[in-house]
Amino acid sequence: MQIDFHFYGIYFLCRAVGIVSERAKRIAYASQYVDDAKDGGKFKSPDGFEFNTVHSSYGLLKTPFSEKAQREIWLPFHFVPNVMDGEEVGEKIVTRPDSLICRSAMTQLRQDLGNDYKVGVFLHSWADTWAHQGFSARVGRENSCSDIICHNLRRNVSEEILPFLGLIFGGMDIDLIKGVGHGEASTCPDEPYLDWEYKNGFGTLVKRKNHDIFMQASETVFDFLTRDVSQNVGRDWSTIENDVSQVFAGKGNAEERGNFWRDLIASGNQFNPDERDNNIGYDEMEWRDEIVDKETGKIKPGANVVNSHWYQFNEAARWYKTEILKATPPNILEAVTTEDDFEVIL
Repeated sequence: MQIDFHFYGIYFLCRAVGIVSERAKRIAYASQYVDDAKDGGKFKSPDGFEFNTVHSSYGLLKTPFSEKAQREIWLPFHFVPNVMDGEEVGEKIVTRPDSLICRSAMTQLRQDLGNDYKVGVFLHSWADTWAHQGFSARVGRENSCSDIICHNLRRNVSEEILPFLGLIFGGMDIDLIKGVGHGEASTCPDEPYLDWEYKNGFGTLVKRKNHDIFMQASETVFDFLTRDVSQNVGRDWSTIENDVSQVFAGKGNAEERGNFWRDLIASGNQFNPDERDNNIGYDEMEWRDEIVDKETGKIKPGANVVNSHWYQFNEAARWYKTEILKATPPNILEAVTTEDDFEVIL
């Protein structure tokens, strides 16, 4: 999934179940920021307070496909395994909708549902178990895709999209990019309107109707927000189902699809929009810039670090990564773990 769902879609679902706009923004921002948190290492404030950031994005890494990066970033935040399907590690390690490992983290999250940052980080990873189903965090044949056909969009994935991914990852070898996650399928799993098919590494023809998959994910997230976060049990999925379906059916790039959500949020169809609703937008530097000086890259003098959004996000991401890795069986972690390290591009 991309920003259209991780931020705008999550924001809409939060508002639809009665969560106030300020809190909905925190949850949605934390959800999207999982894809944008590129800092790594230690930060120290002028008064001596130190904390380590959590790199959850796959961007700005010198070695984004090292086995440690697969374990520390790809697995906990983007391709959580389910471990219940098949006998081979390559079958157990693949992501499945509503992963049992995510459910394990949810059990722990229910003890701290007032922490919007934890809720947002969890929702990102959990939602991706639907979109990223069938793919894994490691370099493995389970991620091989061939004979890709996009039925409702003219597109040559191999010739047009993969070279662009190569540019995103610093001109790295395309064959390496294709080995982890859904790299070989490019953004096909993340586009909600797409109807497509491919042959996976086990020789199975996989047909995907992303619209249906995204609807399933949205309903499950809606139920969680209704039951556990807002406790607004009087709101039923059927009251928003048609509006959500229409948004997912709209074709366009991530920005254009985000605008479909923005139009729905401001429409008043599902709730009375306030000023924040009417002007909702995402700036990936917003939280970081509150306490980090843009020019020096250091914590600003007098910054209230502990109470800042950026610090709280990093603590939530650290908590979530710990919970996911703790719940993942050792044989699965061993499949993606060596002493290889990854470095952040400064």
